[in-house]
Amino acid sequence: MIKKSSFFLLFIVIINISLMAQEKKNALTLWRQSKFDEAVEVCLTELDTLPLTSFAERMDSYTVLCWSLLGLQRYEEVLKYGKEAYEKSSRDWRFVAALGEAHYFLGNNKESLYYLEKYIELKGTGDKADYMYYLMGHLFLRMEEYNRADVALSMAVYLKPLDAKWWARLGFAREQAKDYARAKDAYTKALSINSSLVDAERGIKRVHNSLGL
Repeated sequence: MIKKSSFFLLFIVIINISLMAQEKKNALTLWRQSKFDEAVEVCLTELDTLPLTSFAERMDSYTVLCWSLLGLQRYEEVLKYGKEAYEKSSRDWRFVAALGEAHYFLGNNKESLYYLEKYIELKGTGDKADYMYYLMGHLFLRMEEYNRADVALSMAVYLKPLDAKWWARLGFAREQAKDYARAKDAYTKALSINSSLVDAERGIKRVHNSLGL
């Protein structure tokens, strides 16, 4: 016969496993609920307690951790944990995207561009490609490479065609490149989506003046 103590130990093991699984699910749930601070705590606990052999689970914890830190705008910490994960899984698009985004908001243009382009190489037009192209377009605007900004932002609106702000940004890139006719097209598209978008209204007025309309 199995002793009561054995049943008790088995019960404790099952409860612990159940709690660990529940905690892992909670991290993602907390992130979806924008409870980023709590999600960070859960993920850090997971990374401290999960065995190194639980590779997939650890990568998932790193992922939600990076996403939550991005939500908190704690970009230096995104770089810290994102790099740790990237060193272990350099072709995981989740960390590539997180590092590209964090470097972007920290003003590290070259580093950000490296990861954004790597994301496109890995994922093509899937998942976050529209946002990656949008950030890339902004980087080229910062660097005053307006034709390249046009290309990147054109891809962004191709993948996400109903975002008026993105169309307005494309119009601005073309305007800076003195491609006024195509800038007018982009601003017009932005206003067709959101007729009260101030950036598009101001942009199309400037373009009309440049075209003598």
